Amino acid sequence: ISAIGTFAATAGAKTVKLRFGQAGAADTDLVTTSFTTVNGVNWLIEATIWRCSVAQQAFIVKTYNSTDGRDDLVVDSVMTEDVTADNFVTIIGTPAGALDVITCRVLSVEALG
Repeated sequence: ISAIGTFAATAGAKTVKLRFGQAGAADTDLVTTSFTTVNGVNWLIEATIWRCSVAQQAFIVKTYNSTDGRDDLVVDSVMTEDVTADNFVTIIGTPAGALDVITCRVLSVEALG
């Protein structure tokens, strides 16, 4: 999974989440990024999910922004989404104010059979 976007050139805090799973409460937040001083720049989230069994996955997530090169790595081996059901990949941007726009320009999901 790759998501690429931009932050508005405003001073407000901006948060981006990558979610995976069934719609509603069953979603798993793979990563939540909170950038408080990143303005007018690009951001990137990359995730890889491995199926361990029908209801267990392992994943890694990396995040980056072009201001400070922040590169977080999240590793979790206990995600338990049911892969026999429909699962969704969702990017959620939460701005501090109406002018703190977060744009997702690319969302790419690749699956291997």
